[in-house]
Amino acid sequence: MSGAGPAADAQGNVYLTTSNGTFDLTQPGQRDAGDSFVKLSTQDGLVQSDYFTPFNQGCLDGRDEDLGSGGVLLLPEQSQTAHPRVLVGVGKEGRIYVIDRDQMGQFQSYPGTLQCNSNAETRTDIDQILQELPSNSTGGFFGIPSYWVGTATSGQLVYIGEAGDHLKSFQLNGDTLSSSATAQTPETFGFPGVTPSISSNKSIPGTGIVWVISPASCGGPGCAPGGPGVLRAYDATNIKVELYNSEQNFTRDRLDSYVKFSVPTIANGKVFVGTQTSLNIYGLLTS
Repeated sequence: MSGAGPAADAQGNVYLTTSNGTFDLTQPGQRDAGDSFVKLSTQDGLVQSDYFTPFNQGCLDGRDEDLGSGGVLLLPEQSQTAHPRVLVGVGKEGRIYVIDRDQMGQFQSYPGTLQCNSNAETRTDIDQILQELPSNSTGGFFGIPSYWVGTATSGQLVYIGEAGDHLKSFQLNGDTLSSSATAQTPETFGFPGVTPSISSNKSIPGTGIVWVISPASCGGPGCAPGGPGVLRAYDATNIKVELYNSEQNFTRDRLDSYVKFSVPTIANGKVFVGTQTSLNIYGLLTS
């Protein structure tokens, strides 16, 4: 899950994703859940209570496109929808999944013989979930989607930052996302992409900021990023607008190094960034 931990809801259920491996949950008595979203109940020990596995799981496994390269975002409970409890996840394939946490969809097989890398594999109407955006919606994913309550104008927003792609925002409408991004950053981000952190004064306009640590130059999953990362801040309502980056005054603000899967932490008006050698703390200047 690329540095992400399992997610838990108010009822004590735990959610996670799994990577490549055998999938046999459709067979009696079997418990292997490769490339799946898994829900664990804690009511009587730790027991699998539900799951969702994409119809092309075998293809994902064969191509090393782990569903478990990304973590799970549990959205706040939604009103005025038949599906108030929703999760969002993205795997290495780049397909975006929006899933009802109360009825996750389990596994639906392709009607016929599925040829991997064919047009049939791009279908988004086989899996029985709330929404599925095509795999070309995003690049490979190695992080966690992020959520902001938004303003009365922007609405609720979900942010997804993929490797080799822009950071993108999607509007949340009840239990589904906008079919395309509402905005994207001017920059694209190399491996492993970015996991945003959001700071705001609730939903007051003009206070929402999306923070990311953009990776140093790196060619792919096997490489070791060298050089400093960059702390960047964007307008949360329109991430086309960059508010700040740590290279603007590099002699004062530059990060000394970059750590893969690192995420900015915001608390008490400051932004904390861990590097390979130090903890960097950013805040407002007195003048």
